[in-house]
Amino acid sequence: MPHYMVDLETLDTSANTVVTSIGIVEFDKNEVRQAFEVHIDIQNQLEFFDRTVSASTMLWWLEQSGTARGALIKGQANAVPLGEALNQVSKFIQHTKENQAILWGNGAAFDNAKLEELYIANKSDAPWKFWNDRCYRTLKATYPNIKADRAGTHHKAVDDAYTQAMHLIEINKQAGGIYL
Repeated sequence: MPHYMVDLETLDTSANTVVTSIGIVEFDKNEVRQAFEVHIDIQNQLEFFDRTVSASTMLWWLEQSGTARGALIKGQANAVPLGEALNQVSKFIQHTKENQAILWGNGAAFDNAKLEELYIANKSDAPWKFWNDRCYRTLKATYPNIKADRAGTHHKAVDDAYTQAMHLIEINKQAGGIYL
């Protein structure tokens, strides 16, 4: 079964937050195979999908590195409407009846749940089954002695997904291969 690590960058923490970008990497027990990132048009989400932005999250973004803020702003220049973004995500996540996608996210109630909420808002089906949701945050808390090596820009969705997947691969190796 293919494994995918997802990371979202958002403008709120609510279930119906504006999502500025989705980063996903496909990986196995040894390596990251391929990466994907899409930026979603903020105005499209506010106008047509009743998504939210919070002052506290905007203030949090102002405290992040210039590189992270720049990636968020630059991404909007190439942003696509929500429906198109989700079509791209669905094409990237290879899911068949025989080969079901396993989706990992950093928090049981964050990345995977918010991505699923986008599919619901768009009235389309997510390309994974709910029973294949996995929580990377829980696993990394179980192995606090295994540290992640940061790759790329912190709070750039695809870089965070890559870092998290590489950390999960290392956790899996040190745990005897029981998770992947």
